[in-house]
Amino acid sequence: MTDDKKFENIMKLKREFEKDLIKQGKKIEPKKEKTKPTIYKPDIDQISINVPVQNIKTWVDFVLYDIELEDEKLSLIFENRLSSKSPMQYYNQFGLMHMLRNDYDKAENFFLTGNDIESRFNLGMLKIFRKDKDILNYTKSFLDNHRKSPYPYLLLCTLSLVQEKYSMAAKFLKIANDYLNYSFISMATALYDKDIQKASSYISKAFLEGKAKKTINILNFYIGQYSNDIEKSISALASLRKDNFPCVSCIKDFNNNKANSKIPDYCSFSKTIYSYVDQNKIIPYSVNTIAAEIIKSFNMKDEEKTNKLIQKLINSYDGINVLFFKTKTNELKKGLKTNGFYHEENTYRVGLTDGKNYYKEIVQVIENLYERYHTYFDFMIDIPFYESLKIVLGWKTCKRIY
Repeated sequence: MTDDKKFENIMKLKREFEKDLIKQGKKIEPKKEKTKPTIYKPDIDQISINVPVQNIKTWVDFVLYDIELEDEKLSLIFENRLSSKSPMQYYNQFGLMHMLRNDYDKAENFFLTGNDIESRFNLGMLKIFRKDKDILNYTKSFLDNHRKSPYPYLLLCTLSLVQEKYSMAAKFLKIANDYLNYSFISMATALYDKDIQKASSYISKAFLEGKAKKTINILNFYIGQYSNDIEKSISALASLRKDNFPCVSCIKDFNNNKANSKIPDYCSFSKTIYSYVDQNKIIPYSVNTIAAEIIKSFNMKDEEKTNKLIQKLINSYDGINVLFFKTKTNELKKGLKTNGFYHEENTYRVGLTDGKNYYKEIVQVIENLYERYHTYFDFMIDIPFYESLKIVLGWKTCKRIY
């Protein structure tokens, strides 16, 4: 007898038994079907990235490939695409997936599995995010073993940003780009130095290289601001109209003259942007609004506070330049062009270095220039555009170091 015939006979006996029970007046309770609990997950079929997951080997590749998805959604895409992959072969990708979830211990195990420079770089970034005490020794060892690679210098750049040592961060990013040779990074470092003409000269080549196009558009917006080229800024913003990650939200707010958006606190430059729009948004002794605070204290003739704030800037940038330029009238409030994206061409440059009375020095230079040229002068503090360095590393990095 076949299995099908056996099953049919069993079911026939079951039905006859149930009929007998009904005749005897006994009620047969219908069997309840088990229901599975509903599990809600983001529909990863509706979100995607246009890059094979095997191409994404390091933390900075998210910027290179314009991947700006939220961390949770991006980690789900990684999980889906890695489901049939070997962790022994795709250790960097598995590690990055766990880094996106801030599960640093699991990520570390995958990076330690690898023996390539990418896994060592990823581990270094992880140590910075986790605030490991051995990060300096790790970075030094990494540099000693890979001096002719961009990765140690990218690590040093990130570490310098954490410490608010912007001149060092710029130096390390420039060295890293000696090996990477990406035009968008050349744009960023030129913009840091406020060499607007040089930054602009890289735009076409940067787009042709096809890397980090969203980053290029963000940098292009700021180039337009410093060069007073409104059309350039509007064009860059139009290219980013569908994006809402913090770097873009920041410039959208500035463009709309808003100072109250819900940009996450880790986007520290939003504080600077908001101080340009509304002086009430100035945060005392914050490196992000320190320029606005210096001008405020200078015009209140608060010599001690002005000196203290300028010293803080000097510590971050290894020196600061003050630019003096002619004005038609004797402005009652001076230095206001420090707060914004102003770029004066015809200026007298004076460098401020450690240990001086900066307030008196600025006042004295203005008086000397008036006596020499018989015309009024104003000034602006020439702070490098440090935000361009952060833009290169991306908001996912800022989210973890600020």
